[in-house]
Amino acid sequence: MKEMKIGITALYRPEEYVMHLRKGDQRRGAVGLIGFVGGKKKPKETYRQAAWREMTEETSLELPIDSLEPMSGVYKVISDYDNEEVAVWTKLFRVLLPYGTVIEATKPEEDEIVTASTPDIIEYYLGKGRLSPATERGYKDYLLQEIL
Repeated sequence: MKEMKIGITALYRPEEYVMHLRKGDQRRGAVGLIGFVGGKKKPKETYRQAAWREMTEETSLELPIDSLEPMSGVYKVISDYDNEEVAVWTKLFRVLLPYGTVIEATKPEEDEIVTASTPDIIEYYLGKGRLSPATERGYKDYLLQEIL
């Protein structure tokens, strides 16, 4: 099985998480699922650098890299990429968005911005096959544990 490494960032406000719905080419992986922003780590990047680069590429946000707070160690999930099953080594970060921050997808044909509160994520997304595997595991194992 192929492997890849990704950095993802949970963008949040006190009342909600800001995620994206992946659209477009099925080869991108996790298309049709909602997830935190993020993507593949380049060979010489750290997970934080990859998460920050992907956040700036996928959204209109321009925040300093040190605003990404590490939330997990590296964890493994099984997902899809290029129409194949892959092992995805993931590190989760989070960013508290400054008040009034407006976020737009930089490529609306590929990603749509979605917001959801924690109660909505628990009721409508967790365990329902609507979240990307990396987001589902990160939310359940790390972010939700901080709330409970």
